[in-house]
Amino acid sequence: MDDDLDQLITPTVSNAFALKFWMKAQGNASASSLLIEGFDGSNWTQIANYTSLPASGSIYSIQNISAYSQFRFTYLKQSGNLA
Repeated sequence: MDDDLDQLITPTVSNAFALKFWMKAQGNASASSLLIEGFDGSNWTQIANYTSLPASGSIYSIQNISAYSQFRFTYLKQSGNLA
């Protein structure tokens, strides 16, 4: 992700238990963040907001997400890029 508000939306899933993903900041992304939301069929709800983006690749996991059928990752860019 290299622009402010870049988004990735997952396909629809059912009975999700965990969301696992890899993340790495490139350049000086210290002021940037990654917002993760879940869609319950009607509304998007914030699940997590990562404000400390890792300079080395790291794996993240969010548990107990069965109420959601889709997930949206939004890059809130101040500087740098995010993979």
